[in-house]
Parts: sequence; C-alpha cells; structure tokens
Amino acid sequence: MLARPISAQEARWIHPTTGNFYQINFETQALFENKDGIHWNKIADLSFEDIKSHDLILGNFNYQEIPIPGSNLSYLMVSCTGQLYQLDRKNWILKRIDQTFFRGANCAAIKFLRNGVLYSFGGYGFWQLTNVLTKYDPKNKEWMSIGTKGDIPIAINDGISAYVPSKDIFITMANLQVNDSRLYNSSVVDWNIYEYRFKNQEFFKVGTVHLEELKKYLEKDLYRNFLFNGRYFILIDKSIQVYRYDTMIIIDLLDNFKTYHWLNSDRLPITANNSSEQEIRFKGKDSLAWSSNFSSKNQVNKNSIQYIISIKNVLADSEYLGKLTDEPWYIEFFKVMTLSLGVLTSLFFIFIFGNLKKTGLGVK
Repeated sequence: MLARPISAQEARWIHPTTGNFYQINFETQALFENKDGIHWNKIADLSFEDIKSHDLILGNFNYQEIPIPGSNLSYLMVSCTGQLYQLDRKNWILKRIDQTFFRGANCAAIKFLRNGVLYSFGGYGFWQLTNVLTKYDPKNKEWMSIGTKGDIPIAINDGISAYVPSKDIFITMANLQVNDSRLYNSSVVDWNIYEYRFKNQEFFKVGTVHLEELKKYLEKDLYRNFLFNGRYFILIDKSIQVYRYDTMIIIDLLDNFKTYHWLNSDRLPITANNSSEQEIRFKGKDSLAWSSNFSSKNQVNKNSIQYIISIKNVLADSEYLGKLTDEPWYIEFFKVMTLSLGVLTSLFFIFIFGNLKKTGLGVK
C-alpha cells in the first residue's frame, strides 16, 4: 500500500458503480485507487496522449467517469468545460478525444451516456443558469446543441435531475431560478416536474412537487446532495439543516414518485463533504457506502470507519411520506368544499327556477 501523494496537480473522482475513488497525479502521471474510503494504492503509471498541461482542470471531483459498456474504457468528463478524455484501464492510457475550445458555460451540468451518445443538460456559467441541451459529436469532436419543444424548464440547475434508462427519459425538478443582474435577488425554486422524451425531442410537465416535507427539506438545503441509481433519488441531509442528525430522503421514480424518510435509527454519521474520501456513494446499484471519523456516539476516532448499507435496509428503516405530487390535506379539502358549494349553488338555482315556472312568475 502506498500513501496518496499530496499535490495540487491532481484530479479526483468516484466511479459511478463500484464506488471506488480514483486520482491522477498529473505531474507523475500515476493513477491511484481507494476502495474503502480510507486506503490509497497506486495501480498504474499512465501514458498521456493528446493532452496539453495548460488545458488540465485540477481539483476534487471536477471529473465525472462514465464507463463504456462492454469494454475497459471510460469517458472522463470535466465540469465547466467540454473537455472529454478516454481512460483505458487495459493499456493504462489517458487520451483527450475532443477538440472543444469554449468552456465555462456548463458547470454542474447533468452528464450521461445514452445509446452510446454522451449528453450534457443544463448547468450554469457566465452568471447565467441554462436549460441548454447538448450532445457530443465524435466526428467533429465537439458538442452540439439539441433543439427541443414543449414545456421547456427555464433552468436545469441545482435541482434533482437524471437520465432514467428504463424509461428512456430525462427527468428534472426543483430547479433554482436566479437572476444575477438583480440586486438582492433571492433564488426561486421551480417546483414543476419535467420529462424530456428523446423520441420526439420534447419536454412535458408531468406534475408539481407538493409534498411539504420535501419542499421544506429542499428550501433549507440548496446544495442538492443526491445520488441516483436508475430508480431511486437519494437526497442526503449532510448539512443537518433540516434534521438534527444525518438522514436521507428517498424518491422512487418508478413507483409514482413515492417518497420516504430514512429514520437512521442507529444514528450513523454521514456528514462528510463533497471533496473527501469519506463521501457517501453507491457501492454497486443496491448499496450505499461511506467512511466517517465519528462513531455513532459522535466521539472522534483515530481511524475512519467504513459503513455499508443496502437500499433495501434503508427503506426498511424509513417512514412513508407520500407521493411528491400529493397536495396538502387542506388544499384537497378546499377543492372538495369549492366543488360541493358549486353543486349546491346549481341545485339552488334549479330549485328557484322550477318554482318560478310553477307559480307562473317565470320569464316568458
């Protein structure tokens, strides 16, 4: 086992399925791996191809890995740029494959692979939130915009968004709308739920987030720490702004947006931030893993402890909150009362009009 060297010339990311951490030291071209959130091991010396040092973006988790199915290859995509790299884990080659010139307009965009094509939706840049949809063109080695229609969201940024392979849709909700040109302007949350359907390149508004527990949660924690495994959105309350202990909100996209609150009966600590090896992540599709320097009794330990818990057990220790689109009881009550009042009013006028006709006082 080798210690991970401390260097500013590095890039770090999490593998989306194994949950392993990886880091490249650009000075030595060494690739390191961390399987448990605690121990780092050097696994290869990389060969660089078509890489210019002045183009490299450094820092923790600015890189996103997207494995290419059925191969030893992965794409490495860099936040706030259109840069695209290919990592070959068989021959240990890192190669830049795009020729993107512009950068800075797609920070925190949602990036995913669909039918062999890379997509990048939304993000922010140059003091603007965007709803721009793009896909990578390997022939031109550049990103191309996608025209769309329908109920297009004003922005796709700092919301809850993901590509859902089983339904072949992109879904987004609870996006922030901010105008940096207005002094003292606060963020506005767009509570609508949108689906983008690739077949006809169209957005549809499929509902609105009404569930009060989720709205209160998101209004307090604007950082939107969430994971997605193809079915469940898992929102992580790492800031402890909503609850007094670490917990999660789980949204089931394949079962009518049913929403659950993990009770965390054992009070497991998951307070790590987004730039450390203690970050909570998926270990496979069905389990969560993370490390912590705190015990369940909030006592500092000298060594980190790794936690692994299955999604099944998380749900078993959760309370059902309702569906995202469920309106509060008082709104439903108001609707019923309004409808009832309308029916009673109609019956009243029918009764009055009938009596007028019987007595001969009706208008002829």
